[in-house]
Order: sequence, then C-alpha cells, then structure tokens
Amino acid sequence: DLGIATVKRISTRLRPATLDHLGLAEAIRWEALTFKARTGVRCQVRANRQHTRLTAEQQTALFRILQEALTNVVRHAHASSVQVTLKEDDRTFELRIRDNGRG
Repeated sequence: DLGIATVKRISTRLRPATLDHLGLAEAIRWEALTFKARTGVRCQVRANRQHTRLTAEQQTALFRILQEALTNVVRHAHASSVQVTLKEDDRTFELRIRDNGRG
C-alpha cells in the first residue's frame, strides 16, 4: 500500500491532474489562482483558445515552465503582478510570462 501511494504521489507531480481534467488553459488559470493565494501576487491569464493541439508531453512541459517562471517572479523579481498569455495558431504556440518586477 505504501508503495502504491508513493507511485501515485510521484506520478501526480510528473503530470498534474488539472491538465487532464481541465486542459492547459484552465490548468494554468487554476495555477495562477493558487499562486495569488499563496504569494499575494496578482496573476492574470489570457488565452486565445480553450483547447490546444499540443501533445500531453508538450502541455506538461509548458505547465512546468510556467510554475518555474512564477517561482522566479517571487524569488527574484519581487513583482506585484504577472500576466500570462497563451497564444496558439495553426503552426505555433506561445507562452508569454511578464511581470512588473525588477530585472
């Protein structure tokens, strides 16, 4: 039982369940809300599509990049607000993270 619980915990960390249940845009919105609740930093998310054509692996990578960027905002930028933009067209996907902090 302990082994199964450990594997479940590790697999959850590898691919957040919110990606499977909500999709990338909504999972990022949820992460922004929890980020604001945890840090007090406003975080606005804009997306031009609700559903993406990215693979599960690509979505996981982008979600992890977002998490690391938000961590860096708190550690280094000391910003009071962050804007996250998701923009996808037929050929490209852009994740843009901007803050009003230093650096």
